[in-house]
Amino acid sequence: MFSLSEDRRGTSPPVTSTQPSVPPSPTSTVTADLSTELTEISALSSTVGASAESSTGPSHQAAATRETTPTGTIPPTDTHGTPVRGQVSNLATNSVSAATGRDKDVTRFAKEMWSKMTEMDFNEFMKEYMPGPDLPSESTLKIPDFDKDKLMALENTVCVEICRVAQAIFDGCPNKEKLVARNTRDHADSSDHHDYAEQLRVDVSVYPTHRDARADYASADDDSEKKEFRASTRWAWISLLVEIKTALDKCAFTFDNKGGYNLKKSDKAKGETNREDGNGSGGVSAQNQSHDDPVKSAAGNKGKGKGRGRDSGSVRARGRGGGNGRSKGKGTAKGMGKGKVADVDDDAEDPTKQPEQDENSGKTDTKGKARPFIRSGTGANDSLGQMAEYVSKLFRRQHRLHLFTLFIFKGQARVIRWDRAGAIISTPIDFEKDPSLLHQVLWRYACMNEVERGFDPTVVRATVEEIEAMRTCPAPNGWADKCRQDALGQPGWPVYKIMMRPDDLINQQGIQPLTKFMKPDPVDSIAPGGEVSYIIGKRYFATNSPSGRGTRGYIAYDVSRNRLVFLKDYWRSRLDSSIPEGEALKRLRASGVRNVPTPLAAGVVRDDAGVTQKTCTQEWLKRDERTKCYSPIQEHYRLVVKEIGEPLTEEVKSVWELVKVICDALYAHRQAWEVEKILHRDISSMNILVYRYIDHKGQPRVVGLLIDWDLCKLMEYLGIASRPARSGTWQFMSARLLQRPGKKHEVADDIESFIHVFNWTCLRFVEHNLTGKPRLLQMHVVHMYEEQDIMVDGEKNEEEVGGEAKGIQMLSGRPAVKLTKPRTPLGKLLKELASICRQHYLAVEPESELVSQAVPLDSGPDEDESLDEMELFEDPLESDSEEERPETPSDTASETLSKHKKVYNAFRRALDKPKVEWNSVAATPDQFNDPVFKNSIVFQRRTERSSQRSSGSKRRLDGESADMTKLGPSKRMRSATVTGLESLEEEGFVAPHDEAQEQ
Repeated sequence: MFSLSEDRRGTSPPVTSTQPSVPPSPTSTVTADLSTELTEISALSSTVGASAESSTGPSHQAAATRETTPTGTIPPTDTHGTPVRGQVSNLATNSVSAATGRDKDVTRFAKEMWSKMTEMDFNEFMKEYMPGPDLPSESTLKIPDFDKDKLMALENTVCVEICRVAQAIFDGCPNKEKLVARNTRDHADSSDHHDYAEQLRVDVSVYPTHRDARADYASADDDSEKKEFRASTRWAWISLLVEIKTALDKCAFTFDNKGGYNLKKSDKAKGETNREDGNGSGGVSAQNQSHDDPVKSAAGNKGKGKGRGRDSGSVRARGRGGGNGRSKGKGTAKGMGKGKVADVDDDAEDPTKQPEQDENSGKTDTKGKARPFIRSGTGANDSLGQMAEYVSKLFRRQHRLHLFTLFIFKGQARVIRWDRAGAIISTPIDFEKDPSLLHQVLWRYACMNEVERGFDPTVVRATVEEIEAMRTCPAPNGWADKCRQDALGQPGWPVYKIMMRPDDLINQQGIQPLTKFMKPDPVDSIAPGGEVSYIIGKRYFATNSPSGRGTRGYIAYDVSRNRLVFLKDYWRSRLDSSIPEGEALKRLRASGVRNVPTPLAAGVVRDDAGVTQKTCTQEWLKRDERTKCYSPIQEHYRLVVKEIGEPLTEEVKSVWELVKVICDALYAHRQAWEVEKILHRDISSMNILVYRYIDHKGQPRVVGLLIDWDLCKLMEYLGIASRPARSGTWQFMSARLLQRPGKKHEVADDIESFIHVFNWTCLRFVEHNLTGKPRLLQMHVVHMYEEQDIMVDGEKNEEEVGGEAKGIQMLSGRPAVKLTKPRTPLGKLLKELASICRQHYLAVEPESELVSQAVPLDSGPDEDESLDEMELFEDPLESDSEEERPETPSDTASETLSKHKKVYNAFRRALDKPKVEWNSVAATPDQFNDPVFKNSIVFQRRTERSSQRSSGSKRRLDGESADMTKLGPSKRMRSATVTGLESLEEEGFVAPHDEAQEQ
């Protein structure tokens, strides 16, 4: 039972009447990998003078990749190619202008991929990743000649020309899995509702020809389809996509600038690069470019270095002067020659920074570093972000291990292979001069089987009978039933069957009950018959990042046991310091830890031959200069859990229940740490679920679950990292973690995160001094939970920091939420928690200048030792609670958050108050559901958008290495999704196993 944990919906309204609720993931799911841009927020004063970002949601994203055009009509011509940037809107708050959510997503995608792309010689790329039969003779295939004038024309004309030639090749391929090429640039996916970037349209889409796919993408206008190959974009069926540009300043990669197109002076001033590329092996090469820097081109320098052997003596060499190469033979390798440009130079400035441009030579000065194949400038960055956004859509909508795309500019093309570790880009080919080069690419792709094209062989289409079984099986609760109905019968979302291995099943004999009131489930003792398989429909949630974890969550039907479960699918880093989530849950539940999900099956995904599904791009990426480590292998991982819970903020039935659910999650966290020495490290509102069940006496009960344990670590590994780093969800991370990027993650940080979740929830659902003042409330939420700035540490290290407002709040000793009815159990709890936080910060921040500014309070009980350790294993609300102690001064410095007891006892004392006292604290409708929140970053964190989760606020690669004890400068990476809270993850790396052994 999981819900999204990396969801960026921290501070947003649940659902509007125009958009159906899409649940946040119900299992320890959520995570996602990779790196979301939080809005740039100016520092706000303590009086709540805030800046807000205009961020549009799915139904408000008018600015899409292309201007929306009614189906069946031809859009206005655009001489500069496909527009990719959204419009910028200005908000009146403190004169802050902010880009739309889509615009920031494109920028974020470009940043994310900058260090995850590498170039490879075209011939080598084809041999390595697109092997296959040679192209038959032209007389056999009867391939029409390219009209070279049309290749230099507008995008639509180029689309038609590419489709015309490609279709002749596809028709001539003997492969049973036939393909068609369609011009889809004018029609968006009509099934892509309530998903991020809804109006995206691909230039050319290659589709399968089977009945289901054709019925979905085929144009209603048969004549238009025949003449111009027109069809609709359908993300569920695209096998290969082609992006076409007609202006060099809109190209993400370097090409020969045919036609003499010159950049406008305004573009040059912005840093657009317009460099001519020489010719190399297989076509146009980035190797002969002229660069005005000491390193020169990575292709042009010779250098000696150690290489890693691969296949037939192929050596990747890293030489002096930046010469990174791959050459045949052993020993040293000199420069690049005709080898691949292996690495993206991580020393260059950020791609979104505009480098200085020499108008005459076209040489780029970026602090003496040059990119051999990725162009710089606003248009190029937008183009790269757009391409990555397409890829993210495909990974999100399909079950792919990798995929291929083509990038075409004026008779030239690059072939790109994407996986969850990044992308490998071929050197450009000039198919205007030699059409057989592109013919060979299309032919090889047509001859591939589905697995070679990147489709997951462990996922197949579900049968009608299996779909009906899922639709009619009993649901454990009303929420699960609703989610099941939402997953089935959705246009554009085929229903699939996921197959797991019998070895992935977790023996339930040693698993202790979720709570002591729960009766054993006889179904758990049934041995599965035949295959272990699960039926899934539309995803419950998914991240939108093109790289990293790529977490997706599904309400699934367990075929062998005829029940609904929750399935989480993602990619995890292969690291010795990281414990697999399924193993962590098994250990916790076997040890009697309660209020965490029940693991049913888990494991790395393997094919029928037992081969692990993993990424390969990391093999070609450059070593991180600070850690001296390579990017880790990403392995495909699945987890199935029993419980399907609803988000903490989905439906607040009472404030008492809300407090109990958070207390239950805190109890689980306490047990995990004290019993198994496992620290969660990602406490957020979306990682706490409400689970409703019927107890052994037939009475309805509710319990809070703590989910999403995929970032957890054993105590022994907490101090071992390749570099200092942070883990968690930005909005709920401790003030000290936000202020100090290199700080070690401690128990106190997690406990403080529980308090931030509690305060944030009260702001949404309890009456307080800002209730009825939505603009002030929105500004306060942004100020307290979204505060962010960039701290520059030296020339290269830029750290995202925040938490100043939180730090002031922690030291103040005042309740974070000023209730209109403070003399209630809730008011006393808020007051006591504020006192506990103040005591802790007085102890850990004794030198802070804020200490002298803080006002002493006189609230908060002493440490209560009456709860013995055995009570840890009893239900928090069933054992007798001690009487409330008289209040004592709270100005005594003590690390009160370093252990759970103080905070946990505060919650218990409040919950044990008579219900009549709690009845005076009524829950309000969601106060973040006011229209004013839709013009701010808070809107991005709304409940129904959790399904579009960005890898943004959450972490990316879990890159710490247990083998690396040398601490260095840190740089936290952000992952991206477009709705819901996401989490931050440390950026650390380990060398590939084979290379590590050589060293």
